[in-house]
Amino acid sequence: MKRFLFVLVLSALAGYACAQSIDEVHLKNGNVIRGTILEMNPSGDVTIQTSEGDTYVYKMSSVDSITRGVAVPGSDFSSLNTFRKIDRRKGFYYWEDNNMQLTEEECASIFNDELYDTYLSAQRQFSVGRGLLIAGLACAGATVVTLYGASNAPSEDVFERNYNMAVLFAEIADVGICLGCVFKGIGKGRLEWVKNTYNTGRYQTSTLKFAPSVMMTAQNELGFGASLKFTF
Repeated sequence: MKRFLFVLVLSALAGYACAQSIDEVHLKNGNVIRGTILEMNPSGDVTIQTSEGDTYVYKMSSVDSITRGVAVPGSDFSSLNTFRKIDRRKGFYYWEDNNMQLTEEECASIFNDELYDTYLSAQRQFSVGRGLLIAGLACAGATVVTLYGASNAPSEDVFERNYNMAVLFAEIADVGICLGCVFKGIGKGRLEWVKNTYNTGRYQTSTLKFAPSVMMTAQNELGFGASLKFTF
């Protein structure tokens, strides 16, 4: 009788633990389905059931990666994004696990107020700097053109006019390029700070990534530089 009760308690605890298990299916189109994986065949389909009870089946050819994690009891599914890291390319952020660019809504939802305000300000600085650089380079090109026109001027008046225009274009080019580098550099540094601050303390759970090959090789990233590869 005692053994029966012991087995019953273990089964209940196991069932409770399974109920708290939250998995993620990352699709190649950027969508992420969260719930509990019911069945997974690396050479076929993956079946996942959401917390609302909806069941979805996806072909492995449409799956980018599968993340197995454990949710804190009572937590919201959106909190699982806390282990997803971001990467930066120029003035935009991308999810590190699927290289999909973050939308403005996603940035607003994952950043706190301080990070989001810094992100908006830094992106404006980066954009202004890039615009100044483009304008400066354009003026540098105009300087070359007007100097060429001055060297072939038919009269001194035309030469002097083209030369003065060339000097003006050169001065604008200097200011545009210098300010562009400063603004773009500051914006880039602040965007990098936002990325590093957000990624600090985040972790990656066990992830299955499916590589397209004849043998259907699945790689299980365990973190800390370790990995397991399964060939089917």
